[in-house]
Amino acid sequence: MDSKQIIISFVKSYLFFFEFLPYSKSMDSYITIYLLYLYIYSFVGWVYETTFVSTREKKFINRGFMHGPFLPIYGAGALIIIFANKFSHSNGIEFFLISIVFCTFMELCTGLVMESLFKVRYWDYRKIPGNIKGYIAPPVSLFWGILALILNYFVHPFISHCLSYIPFRYLEIATYILTIYTAVDFTLSFVESMDLRRTLENIAQNNKEIKKLRDALTEKRKNISINLISLKDYTHALQIETKNALNLKLAEMHKNNPQRSKHALNVLKRNPNAISTKYVQELKQFLKHDK
Repeated sequence: MDSKQIIISFVKSYLFFFEFLPYSKSMDSYITIYLLYLYIYSFVGWVYETTFVSTREKKFINRGFMHGPFLPIYGAGALIIIFANKFSHSNGIEFFLISIVFCTFMELCTGLVMESLFKVRYWDYRKIPGNIKGYIAPPVSLFWGILALILNYFVHPFISHCLSYIPFRYLEIATYILTIYTAVDFTLSFVESMDLRRTLENIAQNNKEIKKLRDALTEKRKNISINLISLKDYTHALQIETKNALNLKLAEMHKNNPQRSKHALNVLKRNPNAISTKYVQELKQFLKHDK
C-alpha cells in the first residue's frame, strides 16, 4: 500500500468513526472544543520547541514529528492538565502533583513507543541527573508541573474566554478542517518515519556486509607474500575496496527506494540528532567507512 492509499484509508476511517457516534448536541460541542484545545496547544508547543531549537542551532528548524506547525505531545499534555484539574477538586498542590505524574507517564510512554516503532528519539534527557533511560527526568517533570499551573490559572482561562466569543458553527468548521489536515499530515509523517527506520536498518545490515568484506580482504592479505605487496599498498587497496563497496550500497539503496531516502532526510532535517542510540553508532560506523 503506497502513501496515497494509506492517507485515504486513514481519512475514511476517521469520517466513518464520527459518522456513527451516538449524536447529541452536548457531545458534539464537547468533541469540538477539546479537539480545538488539542490543536491550539500543539501549535503553541511547536512555536516553543521550534524557537528554542532554531535559536540553539542558529538556523530555522521545523521541529517535531509532523510537517505542519503542530507538536501533538504538547497538545496531549495540555489536555491531560485540563482533565487533571477535575481530579484535583481545585486543590493547587494536588493539581500540581497529579499533573506531574500524568504528564511524566505520558512522556515516558510516548518516548518508548516512538523509539520502538521508528528507531528515533525526539528528545533525550540522558545528560540530566536522575533520568530514566533518557525519556524522563526530574527537572523536566517539574517543568511539566510548573507549566500545568501556568496553563490552568492563566493561559487556558484566557483561551477559553476568547473562544466563547466565536460562534460555535465557525469553531466546528475550523475543527473539521484542522482534523482532516492533521490526519493527512500525521499519516505522511508516519510513512516518512517508517522509511527512516528501514533506511537505518539497511545501514546496519550494510555495516555487517562491509565488515565481512574487510575481514575477507584481511584474510587474503595473509595469503599474499610480503614481497608482492607492501603493507601501505595493501591498506590503500583495502580502503578503495571498502569505499567502492560503500558507494555501491548507497547507490543501490537510493535507486531501489528513492522516496524512502527522501523521507528519511525529511525526518532528520526536522529533528537533528533524533536517531536512537543503537542506530547512532551504526550510522557513525557507516560514515566512517567513507573516510
